[in-house]
This record gives sequence, structure tokens and C-alpha cells, in this order.
Amino acid sequence: MESYLSKKVVPPTESGGNNDARENKNNFAALPLGFLEELAQSNSLEDILLCTSYWIREIFQADRSSIALRENDAYLKLYALDGNDVLPKDCLIPIQSSFVGQVFSQQKTAISPDNRISNMIDCQWLVDGGLLCCMDTPLKYKEECYGTLNVAHKQVDSYNEIDAKVLETIAKWVAAQIYKHKQINKMIELAHIDPLTGALNRRAFVEATYFINDKPRQYDHKTALLMIDLDKFKAINDAYGHPVGDKVLIEIAQILKDSVRSDDLVARFGGEEFAILLRHVNSEEALRLAELLRAMVEQTVVEHQNQRIRCTISIGIALPIPTDQGFEELMQRADHALYVAKRKGRNQIILSGMTEA
Repeated sequence: MESYLSKKVVPPTESGGNNDARENKNNFAALPLGFLEELAQSNSLEDILLCTSYWIREIFQADRSSIALRENDAYLKLYALDGNDVLPKDCLIPIQSSFVGQVFSQQKTAISPDNRISNMIDCQWLVDGGLLCCMDTPLKYKEECYGTLNVAHKQVDSYNEIDAKVLETIAKWVAAQIYKHKQINKMIELAHIDPLTGALNRRAFVEATYFINDKPRQYDHKTALLMIDLDKFKAINDAYGHPVGDKVLIEIAQILKDSVRSDDLVARFGGEEFAILLRHVNSEEALRLAELLRAMVEQTVVEHQNQRIRCTISIGIALPIPTDQGFEELMQRADHALYVAKRKGRNQIILSGMTEA
């Protein structure tokens, strides 16, 4: 079978003469304009993968196309596919015993002309779905292999060396896009995530409160802000050193992150101060969570050189009130409540509006 790109289409010469020699020498391949246009309009890595899997199937007249990316040291995961779904999206494929795993590990394009005689597990799965031939190529950029780009067909011997070259070329471009998006995501993460604790940083946290700043009269009043400070944290740093202090911060941050819901926000404001923005809660629910956090931290032990280090937290809570003009007012009241909790002896919770004398 001859694929779309195996026809080696070349630009016409001015003379309009025979192009056979030039075709053989330059090996031109025509890409559909729709593919290029959709790639140019893709705004995310997911868009690129879905677009590529669709057009690769069209270009190679395949019965199935897919993209598998490295999930961990043992498995690849199917992130995009088009056509026959004998191996569904999100399917995990073992690297050690699969054809795509072999291509990924060896970082070399390979064709299985007849899957029926292959002992690779994914080739056997393809046969179960009526796909007798497959071709896979690594998604490699700058010495890093992200996964594989794959096509399969119902007929044996459907792909040849020219097809392999074309698939490799497209895979290199896709791999470059994966690299670009990973770099962009890394920069976004560096700009928004506290590198020590993995919580949001202050900038990202404040930006995420736009709904309070933009609509001060209309935003969700079932919101609670918790300002949290580790008690006497300086004493831990002075006694055990900053690496141990960092270990304590990481442990406390993990407790905070594990205790909230997916639509709540946890941030490290700097030093030993954290903030949590709870959505869709009333004061009783905010107080209940705050008490849970306080108790969990109080019971937490950080081991260091046969010593057991404990710490406590103080928490100030504020909920929106009609006079608030935005997030700053809410934060000021939560900060003041935290100050009162510290002044009253630490390891306690104060709700703004309670008796704070």
C-alpha cells in the first residue's frame, strides 16, 4: 500500500519538465494544509497531540493512529488516538514487553509488517482489534525521548521505509512542540509555585483572588481566608539549622495541601506564613477545618538525628463582609485575627469579629 506521503510530491519547475529525477533526489513530502493550519492554531499540548493523531491517520491512510508518552519507568500511556480503539485512551503499555516500548527504549523507528507473528504484547492486542501491521517512531528532542508516535493498519506490509522517514520527520516536530510546552509549563510553575513546599506563592495566590477584586459586591460570600503562622519557628531554625527548618515547612505545607479540596487554594506567603482560601464554606465549617489543621500539626513529629521536633500553628480567619472592597480588606482582617491568636498565647484559632481583646 502506498501512503499519501510516499508519493514524493515536489514543487513544479519553471520549465514544466519531467520531475522524476528531482523526486528521487529530494524526496519531497506534501503535508495537507489543514494539518499545518490546525497545528498553528493549537493552544495547548493536548490540542497538538489530538490534532497530530487525527492528521497522522489521514496522511497515512491508517486504521489507527496514537501517541504514547512516558508515564514512569515501567509504562507508556496513550494520550491521544484516532480510529480503532482496541487500545483505549489512557491505556498503560508496559515498556519492557511491548513494541512501542522497544521503540521508546531504543529510540529507533520500527515497523511490524505482520503483528500476528510478533511476540510483543501490544502487537497481539492490535491483532485482537483486527490491525495486522504497525509502525512506531520515537518522539525525541534534544536527547530526551518523550514517547512514541504510532500508526496501524488492517493489512500486512502496509508501511515502507519512505513512510518511516516521513513519520520520523513529523515526530521530530511534535517532540519539539512537547519540549516547548514543557518549558512553558516549567516557567509558569516557577512563576507561581513556591519551590520549597510546592504550594502557590503569594503572587499566584493574590492573582487567583481576582473574583474578589473585580466584583467586590457580587463575589461568593461563602469564602473564608485562613492566615497561618508557625509558632516560634525561628527557635527551630536557630536550634537545628535552616535545612531542618525547611523540612518542617515542607511537612506542614503537605498537611495543609492534603486537607483541602481541589477548588481551595493553599499558598506560602513567605517565611513561615501560609494562607488558605476556602470556597463555599460558612464560618462554622472554616473553624472546623482550622481546628483540624491545628490539631494535625500539633501531633506531627519531624525526626532529626534521634530528636523529635514538634511545632504548632496559630490561625486567623476572616470571611467577607459587605464593607469589603476586595481581597486586601479580607486579608487585613485575617492578618489581624492571626496577630490576636499569637498574642493570646499561640497554638489557637481566632475568627475575625470574635472578641479580640
